[in-house]
Amino acid sequence: MGRFAPLPDGIEVEDRELAHLEAIIHTKFRRKESFMLVPPPDPGQPAGYVALWFHPSMAVQFAYDTAEHFPLDELTLQQMTDEWIEAA
Repeated sequence: MGRFAPLPDGIEVEDRELAHLEAIIHTKFRRKESFMLVPPPDPGQPAGYVALWFHPSMAVQFAYDTAEHFPLDELTLQQMTDEWIEAA
């Protein structure tokens, strides 16, 4: 379980998802695109959601719990983009 830290406590996601999310965010930033990220709700948490605004000028930290490198899957990238990212 890794985390990325746009917030002080970070947001935890599985390392495999984090690798895909990192690729999506890097692509958006390279294109100089701002966007809203809305991770799916955690079933173990109370109802509600988190919405995060991202801008290419901000720093984002990605911290993985393992040293394993996860291959990126085009279908997963597209699904996560469709489900997690809202265009600016």
